[in-house]
Amino acid sequence: MKASEVSALIYDHEIKLERRARELNTNIMLSREKIVELKRELMSIYQQMAKVLLLESPDVQDLSQINQLIDQLKSQIADLNNRLSALKQKAEKDRQKYKELTAEAGELEKRRDDLLSQDPAFVSLNNKYIQADNDALSIDEQSSQVQEEASNKLAEYDSNPSFHYLIQRKFSQPDYRGKWIFRNLDNWLARQVDFPRNFRNYNMLHAMKQEIAKRQLTMNQRLEALSAERDTMIAGAAQNVGLSEVSQQLARLEQVLDEGLVNIKKLHDELRKNITGDGVLFESVTAKIAEVMQTLPLDRLNALTLKTESSLDDELLKRVLATKNSIASFENIIATLYPEWVRTGTEYDRIHAMAQSFINSDLNRSKYQYDIGMNQIETILVSIFSGDFGSRHLLEILKSVKYVPNNNSSSSSSSSSGGFWSTSSSSSSSSSRESSSRSSSGSGGYSSSSSSGGGSFSTSSSSGGGKFTTTDSF
Repeated sequence: MKASEVSALIYDHEIKLERRARELNTNIMLSREKIVELKRELMSIYQQMAKVLLLESPDVQDLSQINQLIDQLKSQIADLNNRLSALKQKAEKDRQKYKELTAEAGELEKRRDDLLSQDPAFVSLNNKYIQADNDALSIDEQSSQVQEEASNKLAEYDSNPSFHYLIQRKFSQPDYRGKWIFRNLDNWLARQVDFPRNFRNYNMLHAMKQEIAKRQLTMNQRLEALSAERDTMIAGAAQNVGLSEVSQQLARLEQVLDEGLVNIKKLHDELRKNITGDGVLFESVTAKIAEVMQTLPLDRLNALTLKTESSLDDELLKRVLATKNSIASFENIIATLYPEWVRTGTEYDRIHAMAQSFINSDLNRSKYQYDIGMNQIETILVSIFSGDFGSRHLLEILKSVKYVPNNNSSSSSSSSSGGFWSTSSSSSSSSSRESSSRSSSGSGGYSSSSSSGGGSFSTSSSSGGGKFTTTDSF
């Protein structure tokens, strides 16, 4: 066999083993992933069964762990009820206190107003404030009317192209500039649109807008100053009669009431969810009961389902049985494939190491040929896979049967190293040559055979060609 054929044979076995190992590994991993998925689904089923059990809360004294968890949930729900009742009672007290403070604040406001009405300075200031407020309202109305009228009329002026052109040219203004011909043209155009009169009206409209805005700003500033002074006197009177402190208490109590309502709503929602099976506490206890259920045999699970009136857990129990059977099926697949996967992996490691050694030893060079058959190599590979021989066994055999073909002279494939396929000795070679000489003188051709160490070979030659071949058998 050629070195390339030996390489191809080893490579084919390596590839086949690698593919088979990968295929087995993929099937095992898929089975494991399916088992994980089924176990997750199984836990979900147990949680649904636990939820049914918690919602009905039957007597399960024979299962102390589950009974304790049910009692734990009942205790936690009772605690939520107590907290909710306490919040409601506190909120009711706060509302009553708020009502009392509101009535007290009303009485103090009357006293404050009486005190202020007897103060001439405040009465005078308050009158000024009222008058300023009325004036501000009047100016606001005037401003609205002036702004609307001026804007409409200015829009008419701006829409006239001739007037607008003269305005852009700054005609009749101190910084008006232009050559005499343009000045003459501008004067002629100004006479056409009666520019002097319209320009006065145009400027008057702008002045009206500015004036009313100035008055409005002045009045608002005066009103703000009077308001600040008035508020200071009102706050002083409120402080004197004790209204400020009561007002602060009312503000704080109002905030407490708002926060209390939020807390009551949150606690009420939490309680409702735990009663209906959607709350955090309920889900926590459900998960613990599901863990206990997972350890129970099917007959105990069946006994639990009989304690509830719902038929849902009966259907869930059937799903538990079907899911467990599916898990067992995939576990059997893994148990079946795993030994073959281990064996295939070992065989792949061995042939991979042998292939690397074959390359590193230069036995794969194209100049070599090996006096050995494919079936013999296959037999040796099987022995290596089974562990009867090491991976270097084939290399040693190949070394013993390698030869380099020579097209210009006779060649022999038998090795003089005395290896496994060594088939001749000096004595047998001498007798063969003598026999060949006698035979060639009589008939022009010869054949001979001898054996040594278990090997056998045959040679043939013609007197005219001087060429012979050797074939060894395993």
